[in-house]
Amino acid sequence: MAVHSFNVNEEPELKQEYIEKIEKICKGKFKKINNFSEEFGLNDFQYRDLF
Repeated sequence: MAVHSFNVNEEPELKQEYIEKIEKICKGKFKKINNFSEEFGLNDFQYRDLF
C-alpha cells in the first residue's frame, strides 16, 4: 500500500483541515495519568502470560 505524504504549508485546503482537526483534538477531554501501568492494571502483567 502506497502512502502519500503532504506538506500542509503548500496545500491551503489541507492546511485548514489539519488546523481544524488539531484544534478539535486540543479541545477534547484528557485525564492526567501519573502511572500508566497502575492506571490500567498492568502492574501484575507478565510477558510470559501471553503465551
